[in-house]
Amino acid sequence: MERSNCPNCGAALPPILAFARMVNCEFCGSAVLLDGEVVRKTGEAGAMLDAPELIYLGRSVRLAGQVFEPQGHVRYDYGRGHWDEYFGSLAGEGVWVSVDEGDVAIQRPADPPPPGGRELFRVGATVDHAGLRWTCTEVDDAVATAFRGQLPEPVSIGDRHLYANFAGHGGAILSGEIWSEGGRDRAAWFFGHWVDPFEVEEA
Repeated sequence: MERSNCPNCGAALPPILAFARMVNCEFCGSAVLLDGEVVRKTGEAGAMLDAPELIYLGRSVRLAGQVFEPQGHVRYDYGRGHWDEYFGSLAGEGVWVSVDEGDVAIQRPADPPPPGGRELFRVGATVDHAGLRWTCTEVDDAVATAFRGQLPEPVSIGDRHLYANFAGHGGAILSGEIWSEGGRDRAAWFFGHWVDPFEVEEA
């Protein structure tokens, strides 16, 4: 861990974890990007409206028998509602935990990503990857509206992402998202599995 100061207001940032590339200043609300030795403001962290949550930053929880330590929180709005993404450590591994209307999923980056691009982002599309056949069950747009804590990658508040969820055998999940950056498509893919929300409890 290391310490730094907010380039906007000068307040001390929290101890910066090794994985972090983006943190929010709790004093002025700035989004701060860690770019090598340079610390710079990239925008605002957005307004995180209060809502009942299963997971809170700074409070460890037990997920399906393992302890998850949440360190970053992003909220996405998809028009009909919102869902929350938490980044943190699960048994020493960096993972994302998604919470959407009580549904909870643990997700890890898919490396290598599945073959294909935007043509996969339609309900009913299939893709063979990692020895499984995946079927697209949901496609929609979402906008990042706020973040708190520390994240492994920069998040731009207000950017629109096209996302798709694919179902595999035995409740496995494959999720993809596409967004524009510098006039080009960028994509990220994640493997995951569902967790019974009744198995989410304070550690």
